[in-house]
Amino acid sequence: MNAPASSMAPERDQFGRLAISLGYLTEEQLNEALVAQRASCKTGLPKKLGTMLVDLGYLNEVQRQIILSQQNLTPVAVQIAGFEIMGKLGAGGMGMVYKARQVSLDRIVALKVLRSELAQDVSIRDRFLAEARAVAKLNHPNIVSGISVGCEGGRYYFAMEYIEGESLAEKILAQRNGLPEADAVEYVRQVALALQHAHNRRLLHRDIKPENILLTNEGQTKLTDLGLARALNRKPNARITQHGATVGTPHYVSPEQAQGSDKLTRATDLYSLGATLYHLLTGRVPYEARNCNAVMLRHISDKIPDPRRIRPRLSAAVSSICMKLMQKDPRDRYASAVRLAEDLERVQRGESIRHAEMVAHPTRRLEPLSDRRLRPARGGRNGQPRTMRASESTDKTGGNGFDNIVTKIAKRLGL
Repeated sequence: MNAPASSMAPERDQFGRLAISLGYLTEEQLNEALVAQRASCKTGLPKKLGTMLVDLGYLNEVQRQIILSQQNLTPVAVQIAGFEIMGKLGAGGMGMVYKARQVSLDRIVALKVLRSELAQDVSIRDRFLAEARAVAKLNHPNIVSGISVGCEGGRYYFAMEYIEGESLAEKILAQRNGLPEADAVEYVRQVALALQHAHNRRLLHRDIKPENILLTNEGQTKLTDLGLARALNRKPNARITQHGATVGTPHYVSPEQAQGSDKLTRATDLYSLGATLYHLLTGRVPYEARNCNAVMLRHISDKIPDPRRIRPRLSAAVSSICMKLMQKDPRDRYASAVRLAEDLERVQRGESIRHAEMVAHPTRRLEPLSDRRLRPARGGRNGQPRTMRASESTDKTGGNGFDNIVTKIAKRLGL
């Protein structure tokens, strides 16, 4: 005998409320599923609401199991290929990221699961698997490591190292006027070493930004999200890019990326790291505009911003490094990430940088002495300017007293 619709009401109401509260479903989608469920009852083949929502593509199997576990309708933990789901970490355009436990080794991982409706598209599956392959090539303490990738029951998953901490984007939000210079230098130095490792294996990241740099509780940076990574000198897969997001993020994108160039080099990642350094130092992105296209246009054509215009007390060395990284012509940037790391290490030791020219402070410039106009001294008879005596215009060594004052001021300003 088929269960009457009324007997399904408690399950339906609880399941539907949970799905909506978790952000998996809208009221409109729930109502559509309920209509379809009632129709299935009339055919003599009734379906559970969760099953119907999966069939309609409104939920994936992982989401259905999470809702069921919260309903206490099933004592079995939600698992995918030996990974036990513990909670949601975040969501993206391609799928969900969960905190999970790898049962066999009893360790915590980050598990990315491709959305079920996207898994039907071969090109999107290729892009999802491309990230796993890119991570598999890398083994560095400053890069999130890959653990396992595969497909179980039509669900594509990618398990990665779980990082207990926060992203640099969250760090910036907590310190809106910019991070301490020493902290920013150390974080970028570590990322530079991670990039050098990737570049040595002929792999570009192409989406360096604060959101993709995680920070452990011990202060170690971890570069993540290699979904846009690709091999040097290899054209992007047209099937992947036509379905994917914009290559790079507008606020950190290099001029050549903004122009849609296929001939990207290591300098592309270095530019984005420079834009990230600027954001860390100032609390602001390098260029603001009304929309993404306008931001990218400014990366192409606008003057390179000096972070000292926002934070005048930043050191000349770090500001010069930041500006060299953001040069419009890739050939004018650092030749490699390791050279960048070397200059940052020299800053940490209090030594002069070697691979970037020092840029003068934009707000601390003195006019040449030849361009100065000396005002006539007051105090002469009948309001006429008083003529300076030789003893007043020169010091004991015969030098000009005004010149000496200017020299002292210049020294105090560090010019």
